[in-house]
Amino acid sequence: MNTSQAEQPSGDEQSRRAYARQKRALHLANMVTATAALGVLAWSPATVKVGRMIQRRTKRRPLATAVGLLATAAFSAGLSLPYDFASGYILERKYGLSNQNKRQWFGDYGKAAALGVMLLLCLGSGFYALVRRSPRRWPVLASLASVPLIVALQAVAPIYFFPLFNKYRRLEEGELRDEIVTLAKAHAVITDEIYVVDMSKQTKKANAFVAGIGSTCRIVLADTLLDNFKPDEILFVLAHEISHYRARDAWKLASISGALAALTFSAIAAAGEAAKRRPQSWQTLDEAGAIPMAAFVANAVSCLALPAINGMTRRMEYAADAYAATTQPELTEPGVRAFERLGQINLAEMAPPGWVEWFFHSHPSLRKRISALQRSRRAAPEPDTSGSRPWSDGGEAC
Repeated sequence: MNTSQAEQPSGDEQSRRAYARQKRALHLANMVTATAALGVLAWSPATVKVGRMIQRRTKRRPLATAVGLLATAAFSAGLSLPYDFASGYILERKYGLSNQNKRQWFGDYGKAAALGVMLLLCLGSGFYALVRRSPRRWPVLASLASVPLIVALQAVAPIYFFPLFNKYRRLEEGELRDEIVTLAKAHAVITDEIYVVDMSKQTKKANAFVAGIGSTCRIVLADTLLDNFKPDEILFVLAHEISHYRARDAWKLASISGALAALTFSAIAAAGEAAKRRPQSWQTLDEAGAIPMAAFVANAVSCLALPAINGMTRRMEYAADAYAATTQPELTEPGVRAFERLGQINLAEMAPPGWVEWFFHSHPSLRKRISALQRSRRAAPEPDTSGSRPWSDGGEAC
């Protein structure tokens, strides 16, 4: 871990608020700029002309679609790069959170972009092939295909995608692992799938999460968490993640993503029908000139749906905290300390404005989580795990 690259984060409330405000401003500016620019591009007559030129020169519709996808992606990436660099590198360095230099940051950014292009070409080409083959029924067919595709991507991500950026290893033998294994067994959870990721390559922030789905599901702890948190605080974090694991929240998130995809496809179809009525417009949705319109609609739907999706994920986080507190009451106080420490290390606002949490945050504020944790020790029920499927060794599926 290269801590010499930047000063350690101070963690004082003034720094937290300033960091959060600047982060939000960049995020919001990026969203507004990207959506507005895609809207202009989508409805510009020049886009139709460029799309027809691409089709004339490529002569094959699938190739024209691929070129249109790449051109639209390049346009969007060019808009987002300044904001991403300011938010992901400059701001992180300014507040002493980053462990990367420019070369390392751009290296990760380039790998993420290359992976995104690969997925875009594969999924986008398949999507437009479906549009060509079934011009009337494609919204229904694409919606039905979306959940299996989302599940497949979630399943392969920990095996093929995440290792492109970080190294993952199983938590080594020792007293902490023994305590974690005991905790996991008490909740009938597979104990082998607890990993440590070298997140200190990129940041001083601490984190833990559930990755994968089904047989690839595993609990992941950042090395920064292990380095900065006490064992009982780490056990609370594990109890929280075990709740996600047992409640099959990964499957719920896949279903939510599938519903969002279905809404997006319906909106694209409706916008496409309206756009075709304009003079000198493209006539079929799979034309290269129509791709920016689909990108604009998808972007707009995602922005509009963000508060609802975040509201659902915040409820999952509350439930996971409550599960940890009610099933392991001795970890309630360590959980409070863990949240306080997390706020200090990650420069997280303890109590952001209500509208900010409603729109931007997938997790409740730390102050609300601490208050709920202290109350839930007696009151909160265990998350519904009736839909969980037992593994052959008696564990629970993610």
